[in-house]
Amino acid sequence: MTVGVDEDVPIYQRLVIEQGDVVTQVRQSAEELLRETEEAVDFSRPRLPTA
Repeated sequence: MTVGVDEDVPIYQRLVIEQGDVVTQVRQSAEELLRETEEAVDFSRPRLPTA
């Protein structure tokens, strides 16, 4: 797993090594969920109820 963290932050880098890059994983999960939501729900315009 590639980490885009400056080496001047050793505590963060150690946590990434120990726990994984949680920030990147959460970002990727959120982006995937957003894509799935956009496919499932169309918010482009309101629709009139059909009678």
